[in-house]
Parts: sequence; C-alpha cells; structure tokens
Amino acid sequence: MAETGEVVGERYRLVEMIGAGGMGRVWRGLDELLDREVAVKEVLFPPGMDAAERELIGRRAMREARAAARLSHPGIVAVYDVITRDGSPVIVMEFVRGPSLHRRIAEEGRLASAEVARIGVEMLSALEEAHTAGIVHRDLKPANVMLAGSRVVITDFGIASLAGDATLTVSGEVIGTPAFMAPEQAHGLPITPAWDLWSLGATLYAAVEGIPPYTGPNVMAVLSALLTRDPEPTAHAGPLAPVLEGLLCRDPEQRLTAEQARRLLLAASAERPHPAPSGAERPSLAASGDTLGRPSSPGAPPRDAAPVDGPPRNPVDGPPQDAVAVADAAPVADAAPVADAAPVADAAPVADAGSPSEADQVPPLSPRPDAVARRRMSRREVLFLTGVAAVVIGVPAGVTLAIGTDPDRRRPSNVNLGSWAPFATLNGDGPVGSVAFSPDGTTLAAGSGGTARLWDVSLHDTIATLGTSDETVRTVAFSPDDRMLVTGSQDGRVRLWDISGQKAVATLPRPAGSYGAIASVAFSPDGRTIAVGGERAWLGLWRLGEGRAVSALHGHTGDIHAVAFSPDGTTLASTGSDKKVLLWDVARRKAARGLTGHSAIFSSLAFSPDGATLAAGGSDHTVTMWDVAGREPVATLTGHTQPVNAVAFSPDGLTLASSGLDRTVRFWDVPRRRYVEEFSEDSWYSEDGSEQGEVMSVAFSPDGRMLATGLKGGIVRLWRAR
Repeated sequence: MAETGEVVGERYRLVEMIGAGGMGRVWRGLDELLDREVAVKEVLFPPGMDAAERELIGRRAMREARAAARLSHPGIVAVYDVITRDGSPVIVMEFVRGPSLHRRIAEEGRLASAEVARIGVEMLSALEEAHTAGIVHRDLKPANVMLAGSRVVITDFGIASLAGDATLTVSGEVIGTPAFMAPEQAHGLPITPAWDLWSLGATLYAAVEGIPPYTGPNVMAVLSALLTRDPEPTAHAGPLAPVLEGLLCRDPEQRLTAEQARRLLLAASAERPHPAPSGAERPSLAASGDTLGRPSSPGAPPRDAAPVDGPPRNPVDGPPQDAVAVADAAPVADAAPVADAAPVADAAPVADAGSPSEADQVPPLSPRPDAVARRRMSRREVLFLTGVAAVVIGVPAGVTLAIGTDPDRRRPSNVNLGSWAPFATLNGDGPVGSVAFSPDGTTLAAGSGGTARLWDVSLHDTIATLGTSDETVRTVAFSPDDRMLVTGSQDGRVRLWDISGQKAVATLPRPAGSYGAIASVAFSPDGRTIAVGGERAWLGLWRLGEGRAVSALHGHTGDIHAVAFSPDGTTLASTGSDKKVLLWDVARRKAARGLTGHSAIFSSLAFSPDGATLAAGGSDHTVTMWDVAGREPVATLTGHTQPVNAVAFSPDGLTLASSGLDRTVRFWDVPRRRYVEEFSEDSWYSEDGSEQGEVMSVAFSPDGRMLATGLKGGIVRLWRAR
C-alpha cells in the first residue's frame, strides 16, 4: 500500500490520507508537475482474490475511469489521470473544497425545497452530460454530491459503467448503495440511464425529507423494502413532490425522462421556497396533540418533524456497519476525494474509500431473514437478502465489500450514537430481561439466563453470580440501602440475596393459589416492602421481616408484566396482559381507578423522580406518559418500529429512555415530550435464526452519566454520556 510522502505515477505526491476503507484509500495529493492539489484514490484488492480476477477488475476499472475522464462538465469532478501501482488502479481526480450533501443533511436536517430543486437542476445537468457519453454513474447518493459554494459537483464517476454493459462484476454482485439504488439495479437488470434518474430522485428525497425513501438497519431490510413496496409519500417536498414521485417510479419505462425532470425541477426552484427548520431534524409533537408523528415507513423518523436542541442525528441512512465490512481504521471524519475548506477532521464524507458514510447510518428496524418479499425471489435477490452477495459503496467496478453475517459479533454499531458512547460489554448467560444499578452506582445487576449477575461498574469485573441455572432469573431490584437484591424467576421463586455475603437469605412465600413465572419485582423506597408481579394475575406485597405475604392485590385479569413504586412509596403501579394500568394505595392495599387513554398492552412502567408522571412501554410501539394526579395521558411518543420493552427516567427527570425489539434506545425530552436522539445495538442471529440484538432492558445510573442496556443475546452494554 502507498505511504505518506510517496510519489506515484512519477508525479503525484501523497500528502495526507483523508479517508480509508476496506477496499480503498483516498489521499490529498500534489501534482508536482503542474503544482496543483489533487485527490488520489488508491484501490485495494480484497485478500484472497486470484490473479485472474485482479487482472480483470484492474482492466475494467481502468477502462471505466478513462471513460469518466472524457467527461468535461462543471458539475462532475474531473478525472485527471488513471495509473497503476503494484497492479492496482490509482485514480487521480480534481480536489474540490466544500461539504457533501450528505454532511449538510446530517448537520442541518431537511433542506428547503427551493434549494433542493436548484441542487437537482445542477445534478441533472451533470448526469445528462455523462449519459450522452454513454456513462451511467450507478452509485449516486448524497455522499457523492459536493456543494462548493454555488457549484454542485458529482463525484465518483470513476466507478461508473458504460450503459448496456451487462457484466456487473466478476462474481455477479450488484454495485450501488441500496438506500439509493433503483429497483431494477437491485434486480441486476441491464444498466441504463434510468438507474441514475431513480438515484437522483432518492437523493433529492433525502435532502428535502431528511431521510432516504427506503431505510433499514442493514442491507437485507433496505433491499427487502426496495424490492417489495413503493417509497413513502413525501411530507415536506412541496413543489418538489411531482418530480420526486415521477423519478421514484418503480417501472423504469414510466419513470420521468431527464427532460421531463428538468422542467419540473426548474418550476419547483422558481416557486416560493418551503423553508426547512433551523437546527437538526427531530420527531416532534403533532400539532393536534401530544402525539409524536409515527414513522410512515419502518425505521423512518416521524414525518412531522420539528427542531429541538441537541446533537444532530444522521438522517440520511443506509445499512448499518454490521451489514457492510469496512476497514477497521475509520475514515478521517467525513473526508472525501474532494476536500472541505475546514481542516481534514471536518471534511466531507468519503463513501468512495469504503467509509461508513451513508451505508452504515440507517434508522433502525428489526428485520428477520424471512421477512422479505413474499413472491418467489431470483437467485440474485436471495444472495442479496441472505448476505452472501457483496455491496459496493464507492469503489471501482468489480471490487466488493462483503456483507457480514457473523452471529457472534458483539461490537456496538456506530449508528446514531449521539450523546452516548459504549465503553464496556459484559457477558451474561442468556437473555437479559432486567438491569439495575445499585443506589450508590458502584454495582450493576442483571437477570441473565439462569442467574443474576453482579458486576463492578468501574472495573467491569463480575462480582458474583447468584442463583442456579435452573431458575432463569427474569427480574432484579436493589434495596435502597445497597445491601440486598431481590430476584424473580421463571419458576416462580422470589429470592432475597445478601450482596456482601453473596447468598440467599430468604425465599419469599407466595400467596395461596399463586403460581407461574415472575415478571417484575420492586423495592419500596423505604426498603421495607417488595412488590411482585407474575403470571395469572399474581400481584403481591411482602413486608420484610414478617415472613408472609402482607397482601395479594386483586384487580388484574391477566398476567402481570410490570410493577413500580412511586418515589414517595405511597403508590404502586401495575400493568399486564389485560391492558389495565392500575394505581394502588399501598397503605390501604386497594386500587384506585385505572389509567385511561390507551389501547396497548404494556410491558414496562416507570415513575418520574418527582412522582408526577408515569411512563409505560407498549406493544403498539409507543411510549405513553400519564399525569398521575389527573390519571390522564399527557403524551404518546412514537418512533419505535417494534414493541417497547423498557422505559427509564433519568435521575433529574428531564429525559426518558425507551428500548425495544427494534434494537434501539430512544431518548425523549420529558418537559417538551418529544424525541431527542437514539442509538442502536448490533443485530445478530442465533443458529435457529432468532434475533439476538433486541434491547430487553435499560437503566440509568444514579448520577445519570451512564446507561445500561440488556440484550436478548446475553449481552449487557454500558454507555457513557459524552
């Protein structure tokens, strides 16, 4: 591989590497003959590729790059030279200063429709120049569009292909970025300019809506959506709506022509602009009430977005990093073969060097390998959707990035981490249905598989394993004085453990006639009472030291899913499969009237620190918040794409975290009752094909600086506030 300071082609000195990926590297270089800056793209062959494939790919890349070098248009990054180094192609390109469209969207959210229309006109002009020369880009997306002042420049024509060339790669994979590729491109049909027109529409859609027309957590999910359904209608496009609808027509024969698209774009650019919001896009409270807009497509942010404070979310998404194997060395932040006016650390994205850019930032979804098109798929589609095929993101034709499907991966994805960064991974014995920090914040407990695990939070070491493998601990809770831990198990046992002695000191008796699995346990704030909820409407209160159940609470007609004490200990909340949410007077052991305004089954409950609000995670993918005093819902928060398993308030009560089967943890501004940010967990599958990345539990540390997530796959992740 090339090194800094090396001169390639006897004239191009490599000054600084600005991006690196598994299949290539991009350098800021100096043409010593003409004394000008250039971008130098070095293609790296994957290990194990035989000589014949290397030669074929090299010839093909050279031919296509030379074809791109014939293009001369202000909207196309010029290709100056194509050389070889140690048998690998090296492409020398114009070095343009300015951010990518991808970066603009990531930092600002959706853009004003008039500006997007202007960008579209310029892009279309460049595409027409290429199509006239018989060249199809094949990987048009926001990361490959540079905004240099008023100039709009398309990059990476070096991976383009001559129209009509049916030989995609030596192994038959399709090149492109699934979130922006045309359906016929995913099908592997012959290359035509209509591919680029679809990608133009998808790129403009992302710019004006803040998200691509298709989203998902990995290649399988995005391709499944692309191959089986139409894009969601636009919500913010205004005068751009007709051109986007026409460009995103699934039938290439019915898709808008370049000339038709030009007329519509010019008309849209002349209309009164539809302004974009200031700040980053965020799902917001609907105008008609406190309900956050539900995403109109799986994994997509709600359409009625409005700005809120906080770090920007990366809205232009494709498959996450776990779906595409890239170099271990991450690209220099947002670098590109064309440069930014800022230092390299602030340069625009480098999709062409195999960087995560758009291919690894996707609003999360919980795909299953069998949740794909119901029709019979071609062999090529099967290869795509099972991860056997490779997807190329910005590399010369024939060079591919492999989709990873290792079921044992435990590395957190870099998707929408926002204000939180993972810093420790703790291994349990099975699904982690419950996590809890000790009140002093030094110990973390988790119900995982057959046992309860205790870890030292600072050292990340296992302190103790409590219980036996036949118990299947489902829920845990610390006593307020840090001395005791209560566990509830699948077999119905409720045990009280002395933490310092690491031994069970009591097995709590069950009320007469009660049986079945324990779903939830909770200590009262004074540490004197334990609440337990389980199957068959089993709900009880135990007074410690009395050795008997103080009271069996009757009011539910189905399994109990969650219990929670109010901060002052006077009220117990419970919910279960009967859809009831009941508030109990602890002193009187009687239920007040239930909470109203919902239709979901809830699996988790949490009181705010001031006791004024109760939150619940629902089977309908929502989080409901009630005013406890008024017993009326004050907000329904939407955004999750699968049932919500857990909710937790931050210690200051300003933030609510929710987690679910969609593998995300989402954060909500409690006073404003709206979305703030999210992060995602990796997805992997067990041998039986079951999803293992589902987030089953979540808890804040007492100081609010850490968050613990428990996964179905037996992993506990610790996250630190940045």
